[in-house]
Amino acid sequence: MVSIDPVELAEKIINLLDSARHSTTYKWATLDAIVQVVTENVQPDGQMPRSISGKAVGSKVLDVYWRQSIPFSATKEGLNLFLKQSTGPGDIPARIAEFRLDNDLTAVNDSLAIARIRHPQELAELAQLVQDTVIRMPLPKLQRFGDGASAVEKRFLYEYPWVDEVAVGQIHRPDFDDSLTLQPGVAEGLIKIQGLIRPYIETLWIQWVADRNKNLTDAARLHDFLFGVDRRSLTRVKPHLVSLQEGKCFFCNSPLGRDTEVDHFLPFSKHNDDSLDNLVAACRKCNGSKSDSYPSLPHVSKWMERFVKDSQIDTNLDTIAVTIPHFRDSNSTASKARAVYLNKPEGTMLWHSINESTTLSPIGARAVLLNQRVS
Repeated sequence: MVSIDPVELAEKIINLLDSARHSTTYKWATLDAIVQVVTENVQPDGQMPRSISGKAVGSKVLDVYWRQSIPFSATKEGLNLFLKQSTGPGDIPARIAEFRLDNDLTAVNDSLAIARIRHPQELAELAQLVQDTVIRMPLPKLQRFGDGASAVEKRFLYEYPWVDEVAVGQIHRPDFDDSLTLQPGVAEGLIKIQGLIRPYIETLWIQWVADRNKNLTDAARLHDFLFGVDRRSLTRVKPHLVSLQEGKCFFCNSPLGRDTEVDHFLPFSKHNDDSLDNLVAACRKCNGSKSDSYPSLPHVSKWMERFVKDSQIDTNLDTIAVTIPHFRDSNSTASKARAVYLNKPEGTMLWHSINESTTLSPIGARAVLLNQRVS
């Protein structure tokens, strides 16, 4: 089979999302999760994944919805009000919100990492419930154009071996095959077009939620709540990063002071990666200038030192992750970097400093990113 062209892939995804009515936000969350799982599974030699796990997609959907499943507002009486993300009761965000309420995890700082430490068994059960739902519903239905009896399925993204709404009891049997076999060119294509597709998905998602929560908000107020980074959740990380970097800005090496900010090395708006490996301490000027740009290769080379297994910086990051605690998954974050820099076209503009940009060299990117030993 001929590999699909990235432009054709983008057009098909847009047509797919535009062709059906949506009773939940599941399809958008699932597509976002698929892109994230693909980027997190690029191999150390740069090879793209040819299949991914449906359960891994389900776990990523839990991650996507986790930060959205806290109270959006409250009544005068103090009653918590949550955003509806389904036309029916008991959807995935509602179940996550219930879990967070029951286990006193409703603060912005109450991350999945904290939930794993405080309530490991209960969180594992919640994750399994989300996996079951994703495997039974959005994954088999995601590639259907249109609605109801007139819907046409075109498996242009992946093949899957199970039947629609498979019995829950089968999903976690040892012989259940949850693999999504990616069509030729899809992994590479999703990585190349993610910067175009993500804003489109977010726009549809925001408008859908706004239309069904008119008593609480409008679209203008929703982006930061659903998809923006909450700087308050990074407050505890800042002093540890400053110490890790010996009090110097990661990018310009100037002494850090009161204007120190936490920056996402790989832009959060493009990767939704709040993991410890993706966070650096930067001066306000560098952080503001870099904004949502990708850093230049010299910065990448310095940053990749974090991923050398058992190095001093790797050990220090492990200590920070346990002390705060804060989520760390070095393999996943390093895979995202490979996915981005090895698939961007030559000449892509990269941020280097406040007054300087550089262009991407594929040869330079391969030299920096391949054959690295990661934790």
